[in-house]
Amino acid sequence: AVLKVAFSGTGMKRDWNHADKGSGGSCYRALVAETRKAIAAAKKQGIVLRPRAFAWVQGESDANAVDAPDYSRALGAMITAFREDIGAPQLPALIAVNTNFGGGRNRFMPMIVKQQQLLASTDPRCEYVDTSSATIANSAHYDSKGTLLVGRLFAESLWKLEAKLQPKRRHF
Repeated sequence: AVLKVAFSGTGMKRDWNHADKGSGGSCYRALVAETRKAIAAAKKQGIVLRPRAFAWVQGESDANAVDAPDYSRALGAMITAFREDIGAPQLPALIAVNTNFGGGRNRFMPMIVKQQQLLASTDPRCEYVDTSSATIANSAHYDSKGTLLVGRLFAESLWKLEAKLQPKRRHF
């Protein structure tokens, strides 16, 4: 099963802050609620859902002088809280941003990419997904071909991450 929770134009501090009980955490709380709701609905039907990965495409609204420098810390804290809140502390996280957002003219987008790469380098259960080859329909959204490519890139990254996380078998 794939559970999609999406909001447009959101920022880490003003929408996804897991510690903010007010409007600054509204998207985060919706993500947790929708995930728990899906797991409970499946359970009622005798199906046990085990989250396999968390896929994240966000950061465009944080590509600014105030938010970009703190992006890695904010995203990392949110992912850690999400893992705890849904009872999946080992949940792999795949993170990306639409690097072509703004037609390539946002000078802070490279900082968001670096921040996501930094998080992936410090969290062994996290993988940065480079979406720079995905085509876009306008200055903000992937086109159909780009969306399909992003899906494929996420799948390939998940397989790579899962292989890296598999315990090594010893042969005697």
